Amino acid sequence: MDRPRRSGSPPPVLRQSRPSLILPTDRPLCQNVWMIDAKAAVRKAMEYLKEMYDTDSFRDVMLEEADLSDDDRYWNVTIGFTRLQESVSEGPMATLIGSSAVYRREYRVFMIDAESGVVRSMKIRKVE
Repeated sequence: MDRPRRSGSPPPVLRQSRPSLILPTDRPLCQNVWMIDAKAAVRKAMEYLKEMYDTDSFRDVMLEEADLSDDDRYWNVTIGFTRLQESVSEGPMATLIGSSAVYRREYRVFMIDAESGVVRSMKIRKVE
């Protein structure tokens, strides 16, 4: 049986159990738009990176940036990692020296739909 409310008290808040989802506070509640939060977007980006690459050879896999687009539709998540790349030497000494291993820092930018959590794109970010 429901208890009567005192006059002037706010109505009870109904909570929906949806993990990693938030209701944006900067939009009118009548839109009722659910969005994934930054942590969920980063998790999605990391999972996608592991699906696309053999990340066992990567070192220092780190979150670099997580940014919600101006229209609140997409999370742009940048993940950086260090990967071993063989450099091929050319010239007369190349046969004697052989190839040398060099670690290089690389970055990927993931565009993730803020409503569904679907990865829409993955792009290489070049750093000069």
